[in-house]
Amino acid sequence: MSSYAIAYWSMPAGAAREFFDSIIRELARRFHAPVFEPHLTVFVAPECSRPPREVLSEVPSPDLVLVSREIDWSKKFTETLFVCFERNQTLLDLVEVIRKLSGGSEQYQIDPHLSLIYKKLPAKTKRALAEEIQLPFSEVRFKGICAMHCKSPTKTVDDVRQWKLLATQNSTIRKGA
Repeated sequence: MSSYAIAYWSMPAGAAREFFDSIIRELARRFHAPVFEPHLTVFVAPECSRPPREVLSEVPSPDLVLVSREIDWSKKFTETLFVCFERNQTLLDLVEVIRKLSGGSEQYQIDPHLSLIYKKLPAKTKRALAEEIQLPFSEVRFKGICAMHCKSPTKTVDDVRQWKLLATQNSTIRKGA
């Protein structure tokens, strides 16, 4: 049985957004994977939590700058290939605000990362891609937040394709990305 959740994302801004968008699109083309909006998942709330429009109307507009560490990969579908970021107090404060406003769990642990592809790939391929992609910056600014309806956990390409935008706050997200 599938369950659903509300994922709160923040999007990279400026040149970082353009860079990540081009990498995501190129990897999607090369590996027949879904195209998706570059994002950092800030918090995941249960589907039955407070309506996202209400939550986002009360969340202060973030000006979040995170230090990028490396490109890594894992066996986990939602971490096929991703950019790792360092946590900072601004991020932790944002997580806490959204958690409280949404009525979400205190158990949520943020692992700040930005996925570059969602696709089952051999470890050898993921390792090669992690070495191939070079980040042209050491910090990424994230602006705006949106709420997405998604299967929880997201395990397949079809799950990604079914993500649905529920609400935005100062977001530059493109519908149908």
